[in-house]
Amino acid sequence: MKRWKHIFMSTLLVVSMSIPCFAFDDVTSPSLARQIDALQMMGIVNGVSHSDFAPQDTLTRAQFTKMAVVAQGRQKEADRQAGMTIFPDVRSSHWAVGYINLAVRGEDRFMSGFGDGTFGPDKTITYGEAVTILMRLLGYNDEDVGMLWPMGYIQRANSIGLSDDVYLKGNQTISRAQAVQLFSNLLVTEKKDSTQTFAEAIGAQFKREVILLNADVEAENGAMAIDTSSGVFELANGHAPYLIQGMIGTLLLDEKGKAMGFVPDVNNQVIDITIASVTAGSISTTTGREYTVKATIPTCFQGEQVPYGDVFMNLNAGKKVSLHVDLAGNVTRVFVPENITEEAIVVSKDKSELGFVGLANGRNDYQILRHGKIVSASEIRKYDVASYVARDNQIAISTLRLTGSYADAYPNASAPTKVTVMGNEFEVLEDAIGHFSDCRLGNQITLLLTKDHKVAGVLKANQLNTDSIGLASVQGNTVTVKLEEGLTVTGVHENASYYQGEVVSVSSSSDALRLSIIDKKSKSETLYVNERRLGSASLADNVRIYERIGDGPAVAIALADIRDNKVSANQVTYFHHNDAGEVDIVVLDDVTGDRYIYGYAYFKNVKLTNEKMNGKEETRVVSRLYIECGDVTYGPYRANGIASGEVVGVSIDKAGITVSSYAELEWLRIESGSWIDDETIAMNNQQYHVPQDGICYNKTSKRWVSVSVARAYDGNITAYADEHNVIRLIEMSN
Repeated sequence: MKRWKHIFMSTLLVVSMSIPCFAFDDVTSPSLARQIDALQMMGIVNGVSHSDFAPQDTLTRAQFTKMAVVAQGRQKEADRQAGMTIFPDVRSSHWAVGYINLAVRGEDRFMSGFGDGTFGPDKTITYGEAVTILMRLLGYNDEDVGMLWPMGYIQRANSIGLSDDVYLKGNQTISRAQAVQLFSNLLVTEKKDSTQTFAEAIGAQFKREVILLNADVEAENGAMAIDTSSGVFELANGHAPYLIQGMIGTLLLDEKGKAMGFVPDVNNQVIDITIASVTAGSISTTTGREYTVKATIPTCFQGEQVPYGDVFMNLNAGKKVSLHVDLAGNVTRVFVPENITEEAIVVSKDKSELGFVGLANGRNDYQILRHGKIVSASEIRKYDVASYVARDNQIAISTLRLTGSYADAYPNASAPTKVTVMGNEFEVLEDAIGHFSDCRLGNQITLLLTKDHKVAGVLKANQLNTDSIGLASVQGNTVTVKLEEGLTVTGVHENASYYQGEVVSVSSSSDALRLSIIDKKSKSETLYVNERRLGSASLADNVRIYERIGDGPAVAIALADIRDNKVSANQVTYFHHNDAGEVDIVVLDDVTGDRYIYGYAYFKNVKLTNEKMNGKEETRVVSRLYIECGDVTYGPYRANGIASGEVVGVSIDKAGITVSSYAELEWLRIESGSWIDDETIAMNNQQYHVPQDGICYNKTSKRWVSVSVARAYDGNITAYADEHNVIRLIEMSN
């Protein structure tokens, strides 16, 4: 089913289809654009046209009155007030008569007219007037603020945060952008004598610490909806808040349970960046800034929330993402904008751009992005899938294909809108439905997929067959394989445990996955990290790299995680070329040292119970290894040759039972002058890297501490470094 297409509604909301987050052309500040988006969802603000917001224009008293009434959720009350005339300059024909009448009447009134009996609806509103109105919405009155008007209201507003980031005098006019800031502040300010914010107080229900995963989905009844960490909610006002996707905040629901607003958490700053490079623990930007990103940090990727460590390998150079940073400067969340494909073209022959201008809405100045880099039309191949990314003016080429058994379809196999292959249900784009006319359930087919996993075309497997390669994980007899572009496939296998942690090629039969562990190449090549090449072949920009130790489980890493420039050929156990001749998959053996578990070893007796053939149980006591690493203890493992209390680095077999390899650690006595910074120690004409999440132990106090505490310590400091000159454990004592 196609996503909703929005139209311009001049009286309420403005949505621009050409921008990824649907911002206005004249709004260049990302933070202001997000504030506008959140207020648009509630109907509080609108644009002056379909493309412009006019952030520097001023507001009239009538316009601000309407904004205040809508912010309270009292539009229906305003409609009932429209039939009377209170002020001679606000007749019943005036567009704002209902809002103005409501604002000046009853116990909840928050405005008044002038001494001459007029209201002045078209007069420009002043900062003092605007602050007074919003303070009254919060429950404050003249007795609460004291002093002369408007200074009493302004000073009290300053003290409660209502006027944050707005610096004006009482008689100055306010711009539309400043009004957006004031209303954004209003939503997160607590009402007088209450622990609820203004936004929470106006909703029939509210849910805190909700993540907005996707702003453009359909509810079960086909209505516009948003997908959140608390579920899917139909929109009350019909505006999808694209700009604040991925944010955490408070979800406001009306009396029918519809989403009437989403207020982002003000304790998180959002920083929009363009990626230069990624590692398993950091993101570097094109401006030279590096952000530490822990593997467990929630990441909104393709409309779902997953750990950063599961998707970082899909974040290539040039990709635009948003980082959520707390007040201490720590990254708390990563948001990857979702490319929502409604239309795609399957390329009919090599080097063909046929249909691309139509995809790009008539533009012919687009760029072509393939395998993570900008290419010319000469590099386009038959069966490529092309779609248009408006925000970047790029034709995105997907080479994502999946060959397997045609397991299921809806509503039928010959004209499906949804198909199931390898445990995944895929949406079929409208133009691709007819491609299934001669397909039958049980056939081996190859799906031609967009980057967001929609079916743009289908071929019989004998026309095009592909074995997809990815990392396998096992639960029971079910195998899940992580492929490129965040795609995962699942299925049963009778020997599932054999594939745990293996890099495999995968297809499917009618009832199970077909898996094959990729073999070591008979001829290998040296990897040159800084030059981004393997032997004479260049690495693809979207290269996937896996590391393992011996027969242990493989883990996805980034090229930037490899600290040595040269990796010998005997450590390159597998590589694969894409259709451009570039290396797009590499499997390496022990090149970072990060696959070991580091810490203090100790042994403990554990009871093992076995069942004999006659049905009786036999219990025996065995000694097993545990590794204490910060606040985490790993084990139990089978191990030999380790002394209790020793600092060790061990790798575990893919079954998670036995120590299969040991890391060689160098013992170093650290002097206070050896520290260059929190991340570097210089000793013996060598520089050693200190990970910021490194483990440090004070033997005197018997406490685990941070690296910065270890650096400031004035006693004895011992460090243990691996062969890659990385400090794996720091030990302090008197």
